[in-house]
Amino acid sequence: MKNIENISLTSREKEYILKNENKNNVEETLKRYETISSLVEGDDIGENLLSNLVEKSSEYVKVVCRNDVISKTQAKRLEGEEFRELMTELDRRRTSAHDALISALHALNRYCLKEYEGDCPKGGIYSLDSSTIRNRVAVGDWAGQLIYGIFMNRKK
Repeated sequence: MKNIENISLTSREKEYILKNENKNNVEETLKRYETISSLVEGDDIGENLLSNLVEKSSEYVKVVCRNDVISKTQAKRLEGEEFRELMTELDRRRTSAHDALISALHALNRYCLKEYEGDCPKGGIYSLDSSTIRNRVAVGDWAGQLIYGIFMNRKK
């Protein structure tokens, strides 16, 4: 079980983590991605929105991983105010990437649910429980699943 007591999260976010920590939704996430890809094929707006979402998901995952490595390595090097400033900057970058991801997710979903009303799955491309689409932790996890699924199923 993850130690989430010392992390600054809302009770709803903590509940989500504890409820979903052992679930692997990569397969369902990739299935939704493929469904939406097929729906928007040949639709410039839809294809651009999907491409943007994948790019923002990838950027978010990159920032999270990079921040983790930097914070661990610099914790041994920096002290006091220098370390706090670094952590503040890393958190700002993560938040910015997360906000861009959430915006891209909502833009694609709004478009697909409007333009492909009968064919678009409930929840659009977002494959987790629809009640979690406003949960920042859930959206971040979903983005990780999306990028992992795309990476593992690429043509090698």
